Amino acid sequence: MVWTLVVAARSVAMPGALHNTVDFLPKGIAESPATAHSLFRCRGMRGMVEPQDITSTVYVIDSAGSNLPAYDALFSSVHLQVEYFSSASEGVRSLNRFHRGCVVVDTTAPEVDGVSVLQQLRRRGVRLPVIVLSLPGDVAGAVFAMKSGCADYLEKPYSGQMLLDSVYEAMEEDWRQERSRSAKRELWGRLETLTPREWEVLLPMIRGRSNVEIAANLGVSPRTVEVYRSRVLAKSGAVNLPELIRIAMRLDLLSDGRAGIGPGE
Repeated sequence: MVWTLVVAARSVAMPGALHNTVDFLPKGIAESPATAHSLFRCRGMRGMVEPQDITSTVYVIDSAGSNLPAYDALFSSVHLQVEYFSSASEGVRSLNRFHRGCVVVDTTAPEVDGVSVLQQLRRRGVRLPVIVLSLPGDVAGAVFAMKSGCADYLEKPYSGQMLLDSVYEAMEEDWRQERSRSAKRELWGRLETLTPREWEVLLPMIRGRSNVEIAANLGVSPRTVEVYRSRVLAKSGAVNLPELIRIAMRLDLLSDGRAGIGPGE
């Protein structure tokens, strides 16, 4: 079962492990949902959180369900959208690469493994940051989780402010990564218009080969290579060779061979 909660800004006291969390809100913001969309500052964060990050979703996996009221109170205090999943398998099944935000995995229940959730999501092409919440004392588990690529690892009891800081940082990183992936997809979209012959000219071009060298290798005239070079620059959107090389570096085209080259995610 999936519970969806779209919350409004309000000030609440946190029960249990989540407490003393909402005093970072600027005065009057709780009474102004419109302002809440545009201005939030979290203690410990670098600068302001952009509105697009506020509208991201926190995907909470909590099989026990006992902490849901605390999560509701915490995330509603800062106008975050939240979806809850009652099992790890349900969360992994429901999320895809188009979702934005972050995943919070409560590993209090023994059947939930944060690293396993992360690995399953990655296999499905889901790049959302994963934050693991754990019982205290599992140093080895914390080290393993961070080495495996988890965005953060918090041991209970933690303050609600610590969780909010972690969530906002994860959301900011998610948007940075998505912007980077989007830019790469756009660049690949341009290069996908190249013909096989234009690819044969592009690859030696970005490695510094001259028209004469490329022509000799392809068995054509230098003038023909010049024509292909012009087409490659036009289709790639590069105004000159240095810019084309920067595009190639962004797409890792300068590595040996072309195996595995493609637009990817």
